[in-house]
Amino acid sequence: MSRYRALPSERQKWFAGVRLAAPFLLLLSGCTIGKSSDKLRAGALPPSYDTDLQPEGQIPRNAICWRHLVTDDIARSVTQALAHSDDVAVASARLDQAEGLLRQRLQQNRPGLETTAGTSINRTTTGATAAGALLERLYPEISKDIGIPNTASYPLYETRLTMTEFEVDLWGKLRNLTAAARNRVLAEAWNRKAIELALLRELIGLHVRLAEISAQREATLTLRSLTAEQSRISEQRERIGLENGVEVFTREDRLHTLDSTLAQLSLEEATLRHALDALSGGTASTAIQPNFAQFAGAYRLDAGLPSTLLLQRPDILSAEYRVRAAQGDVGAARAMLFPTIRLTGLFGFASTELDSLFSGNAMLATAGGVLDLPIFDLAKRRANVRLNQAKAAEAFALYRKAVRGAFRDVSDALAARRWYDTQLQAGDRRIGALAQVERLSRTREAAGLDDGRATIAAKQDLIAAQAQQSALRAREIETSLQVYVSVGGPIQCS
Repeated sequence: MSRYRALPSERQKWFAGVRLAAPFLLLLSGCTIGKSSDKLRAGALPPSYDTDLQPEGQIPRNAICWRHLVTDDIARSVTQALAHSDDVAVASARLDQAEGLLRQRLQQNRPGLETTAGTSINRTTTGATAAGALLERLYPEISKDIGIPNTASYPLYETRLTMTEFEVDLWGKLRNLTAAARNRVLAEAWNRKAIELALLRELIGLHVRLAEISAQREATLTLRSLTAEQSRISEQRERIGLENGVEVFTREDRLHTLDSTLAQLSLEEATLRHALDALSGGTASTAIQPNFAQFAGAYRLDAGLPSTLLLQRPDILSAEYRVRAAQGDVGAARAMLFPTIRLTGLFGFASTELDSLFSGNAMLATAGGVLDLPIFDLAKRRANVRLNQAKAAEAFALYRKAVRGAFRDVSDALAARRWYDTQLQAGDRRIGALAQVERLSRTREAAGLDDGRATIAAKQDLIAAQAQQSALRAREIETSLQVYVSVGGPIQCS
């Protein structure tokens, strides 16, 4: 007797333990294991850039636009290229895929419901149904002597609403997976903006290079004309014995070199136009004759602008959301180390008479649940956690690399802008001095103190300096664009 009396007290102890653990279970169910941290912003960045780079004033980031750098013709070409770019199309498709996966994820978080309705004809042995039992009672002799089939058929009408497996998100697995999917959508959206920004830089850079080639060709043609004039003078002087044939052949060699340079420039121009046509999806480049007049002055951004602007760059934001998505995967993998509860249910009606299908007697309902315990595959789940942790570490390393690379891009752009400005100022002074030499040479030639060779040489030096200045001018425009891109300048300008 004492043994059986002890049983109720044991059950009481068990129920008391459950009641004691219930609050902790409820508290745990409201938590998300491995919740993604929002504290990803790099704190190691200096507050501003090198102050030795000659600060030139404060220009807000949202006050600049790439359209301010170019004329309307080039702007239309760039806009057309952005609309037809294959890279942008690929990025858009990846964004659509991420959005589709997010919608699937959201649907998986909801109970799955299925509705069915139908009818069937059932055959059963007599006695197994009310119709079969009635047949045996009313006509036993017929059933025995004549051999009436000992079976009965009856219709069955039914309709039901079934809830497929619904997982109770106690440990935050579904919430983490949803957050990861949502962050991947944001990562792909910012990645598309980063691709558009890189394409913008490439397109305008191609136009700048075309303008540079145009200026170089013009200078080369002028130099060739001057060299041909020198060659003619050398031939005349050779005929009267004032020069030997060395000078003549030297001028001819110079002419051949300039012809080769013109051919090389034509090849580079054709290659650049082909690249523009490929990027724009047409032949828009043939209608554009770029020159430096189509580009405005450089942006004068302050070299001491805050480095936190980098955190608004599309590529950095894309990397940041990839880190958050990876952290969500880690949280979901950790949640799988805990038991999982899945619920199922069914509600409907079934009747052999269609008129009484929705009566109370025809109603049927079931409910059930499945408890998934990580016992035999626990090692596999732990390995999955370590795998996702490694992916999260990789994503964070890529984010940190993107931040550091972006800081270097802006620093290099600001430094290049400063030193190109210095070279341009020195080049302007040199061109002024060579222009004075050329003017004095023409004056001496007009006075009969010098022949035309000194004037031609002075013109050649001046043209060469101007060609070099054109190349520096192209680099200055590219640097201005680099500053705009490196701080994450917007594609859509207000």
